[in-house]
Amino acid sequence: MKAPQDICLAFLLNDFHNEYTASICKGVLKASEELGISIVAFGVGALESPVLNTGMRNRLFTIINPDDFQGIIYISSSISNYIGVDRFLDFIKMYGTIPTAHIGIEAPRDMSFNIDNKAGMYSLVDHIIKVHGRKKIAFISGTPGVYEADERFQAYKDALKENGLEFDDRYVYNGNFLRERGILAVEEFLDARKIEMDALVGANDHMALYAMKELQKRGYRIPEDISIGGFDDLASARSHKPALTTVNQPAEQLGYTCLAEFARKIMSGGEPCADIRLPSQLVVRQSCGCPPVKLSEQQTESDHSFGMSLSEMDELNSVLNIMTRNIIGTFEEHEIRSVLDESLNILDIHEFMIAKYVDAKNSLVFYSTNWQTGNKFPTHHLVETKIESFSRPFQKFVLPLFYRDENIGFFVSDKGSKNLSVLEVIRDHLSGAMKGARLLEDVRQYAGRLEKEVEARTRELANRQRELEIALNNVSIAREKLERLAVMDELTGLYNRRGFMTVANQQVNLIHRRENDVLLVFLDLDGLKHINDNFGHASGDIAIKAFADILVSVFRNTDIIGRLGGDEFTVLAIDCTIDEYDTILKRMENAIHAYNQTGKQEFTLSVSTGAAPYKPDSKFTLDELLEEADAQLYKMKKKKK
Repeated sequence: MKAPQDICLAFLLNDFHNEYTASICKGVLKASEELGISIVAFGVGALESPVLNTGMRNRLFTIINPDDFQGIIYISSSISNYIGVDRFLDFIKMYGTIPTAHIGIEAPRDMSFNIDNKAGMYSLVDHIIKVHGRKKIAFISGTPGVYEADERFQAYKDALKENGLEFDDRYVYNGNFLRERGILAVEEFLDARKIEMDALVGANDHMALYAMKELQKRGYRIPEDISIGGFDDLASARSHKPALTTVNQPAEQLGYTCLAEFARKIMSGGEPCADIRLPSQLVVRQSCGCPPVKLSEQQTESDHSFGMSLSEMDELNSVLNIMTRNIIGTFEEHEIRSVLDESLNILDIHEFMIAKYVDAKNSLVFYSTNWQTGNKFPTHHLVETKIESFSRPFQKFVLPLFYRDENIGFFVSDKGSKNLSVLEVIRDHLSGAMKGARLLEDVRQYAGRLEKEVEARTRELANRQRELEIALNNVSIAREKLERLAVMDELTGLYNRRGFMTVANQQVNLIHRRENDVLLVFLDLDGLKHINDNFGHASGDIAIKAFADILVSVFRNTDIIGRLGGDEFTVLAIDCTIDEYDTILKRMENAIHAYNQTGKQEFTLSVSTGAAPYKPDSKFTLDELLEEADAQLYKMKKKKK
């Protein structure tokens, strides 16, 4: 009989961004706290994902040492989405006979925890047929071979059959659980197959919502022309207009039950229990044609927020913006460490370690709150002194660091903020900063080697002096390009925080002597998180770039424009007074309105602004102007709310 403090479990999930995954994770963490079970969560991504940002996470599979754990829990439905259950189960055989639990699939000889997918999907399709009289129901399926997808597809066919409707494969489109496939499904049904449909059901909410948006864009009325249904009951399903009729699955309860039952089995040493299946529940809303109903307590589980209030979220985002802004603005390793020293405690993160890969088996401590930087250790230990050194019970989170197709390393963190997606934001910005630091160091080392080579060979081979001078000149050009990269924002082409502060301070010093008027404008792109969550990060990047282009068109060539990080921009307008501010705002509003009228994107651009004047007879610093403009912006945002 094992005691709870003797149990440490590995928990493998795709990432902390996904609403479904985040809810399961919340339940797992809650159970581990109550039972005193230690847990290490790994954001491993989906196996063989064609999306680079997801597939690069798979490197974490190789650093997990089963000898350090008494069991492994997988959110198997998400991890196996691209390869199917059979290949996934074959893949994890590399961990040997360690006790295993799966969420979202059925696996022989292992514990399995699922939602009653069939009953939930059947009730949705049956409702659309019987209550709303729909006969031509299209279906966007999940990934074939994935347990949840197959169950929901079979329930769709069963509901058709038992209501006397014939199954027609022309009404089925393979969506692979990808939100973008919702748009492609509508294009296939209407433009290629030219079928008539009076209802459409998605195997998950994301596909159903994107299909609904495409139908609305084409002029269809929802639900008058077409009834829509989904599966998951995500927060985005509740906030859409019309709200999405869907099937609620108690994801948080599923995670809680999985860890509690799995831990009890390990502690008792008994045989695995049978497949545990939690009930699902139909939630009718406007998209099928029903009036809205009040959600039950179970149906209103918190998703991404992990129970945070709006004020807590605002405060967290403010701290996070400052941290990421400072990380973005540096490529120096010591400056990256300094930013972490200043920011982690504010985010309530007290134990944090970054490891850089040295080779296939070893890593180097790049940063740590507990250990000496520069020390080398076996990667599968996760930390220099192995996870045995942590005081039990503990909760640790391991996320990969990579830049495009290059693996950099990983970090191990404690929980910190209630909102675990904060760790994903830190991961994104750390990856870019560490890649930049590596490039800068490589160029410096290369320059140093060439300089030494020039000195040696000049003495020995005078006739090759010109050749080596050319090589040295190439290094200088490369160094200049990298230095430019250090002050420019790659996405927009504007100054980054470091570049803006450097150039703007130079101008302020000149203005002290010349006594020019200056206006500092602080701008915040409204709703960027909403755009990222609902339309994807690619759309978020498009919004940021579009707004940057608008700023360039509105302000003059002599004005200094910068992106401080995330959704924050600033402009130092030279020879400009506060009296001209309204004229500037009017030009900006016209440009934003013109962009929104193009209809090229699903989102709508909007901005909040604040301004601070610098008068020749004052002695304000640039930082003081920024603070004043930021305060004015905050008043505007508060007024909007």
